[in-house]
Amino acid sequence: MRFKSVAQNLMLICASCLIFGLALEFVVFRYILLPADQPRNEFVNGVIKYRANQSGVDRLGNDYAHPFQINADGWNSGHADYRIEREPGVERIAIIGDSYVEAFQVPFNSSLAERLEANLQSAGRKSEVYRFGISGAPLSQYLHMLEREVLAYKPDKVAVLLVHNDFDESFRFVSGRYTSSYRKLVIKDGAVAGYVEPEAYQGSYEPLIQTATYRYLRLRQGLSLGPVRQLLLGGGVGQDYAANISISAVLSEREKINVAVDYVMQRFSELSRQHGFEIVFLMDADRGAIYGHAREDRQGGVLALNEIAAAAAKRHGMPFIDLHPVFKNDYARHARQFEYKRDWHWNQHAHDLAAASLTNWVAPPAKTAELENK
Repeated sequence: MRFKSVAQNLMLICASCLIFGLALEFVVFRYILLPADQPRNEFVNGVIKYRANQSGVDRLGNDYAHPFQINADGWNSGHADYRIEREPGVERIAIIGDSYVEAFQVPFNSSLAERLEANLQSAGRKSEVYRFGISGAPLSQYLHMLEREVLAYKPDKVAVLLVHNDFDESFRFVSGRYTSSYRKLVIKDGAVAGYVEPEAYQGSYEPLIQTATYRYLRLRQGLSLGPVRQLLLGGGVGQDYAANISISAVLSEREKINVAVDYVMQRFSELSRQHGFEIVFLMDADRGAIYGHAREDRQGGVLALNEIAAAAAKRHGMPFIDLHPVFKNDYARHARQFEYKRDWHWNQHAHDLAAASLTNWVAPPAKTAELENK
């Protein structure tokens, strides 16, 4: 009798939990507490991107709620599609990067790409700016994206946006939703010996990821078991964690990073000559140092990676825009931060500053004045 009572109570608890979970999934997180939308991925010609023609709203707590628009070619963009054919007299610029170029954290028509296009048109230059951004992509994947995707559009200019976790992740595998779908470099005996080519994205966890419960708790509220797992394993975020990297861990791979960056920069330079486009690299600032949270250090700190990338670009004859002084000067004047309280990605202000820097590269003020006087 006692056993029967316990079993009945367990069944009642399970049924209550099920009903509660269904109520959250189909009522609360769909009509009351709105979740972040999550576009579905696709793997085309060896490139991970998004399934064409999707739209939704990315949300993070009460920080922001911005619409995204995945166009007919699988990229978040203000352009409904990317045309292969060229319109005479219209300059075409491509921007390659990770989640900073994907830019779900600002409206789809307001990233650095769309801002650059608007700036150039205001300066009297007929331009179209296509962006190719996917969350978590490292530097090695940017090269892959250029070869497999971007070159087909025959750009006149290419801009590559670098962030601080792009370097070691070019040859080191990290956990992530689809990081196995990114090209990695194989480094042996101080040289790049080949590639680990991207694996087709399987989407095994897609049913879970698309639930409203997951999208609300994980994506909108940012709940994660990562910190708990790190503590249980005796790890955790070190005191030298900044710019989305553990500085000491990344710089311990400095030798391999130098090899990887030099190789990729050389390939970018070769491809720019072969296909007749100009190329520029721009790189995020050490925002923690700008805010006074850390010492500005170009030898053993975050900015050491800016120095490595700048030196490699110079060796291979390509321009490099270090956004650190740009952001630093702006912060000194306006004291406006460049990200959200709960998200290190750029806010609209940072995208505008990056677009202004690219505008000055594409159309230097002196040349723009010449055009206006003609």
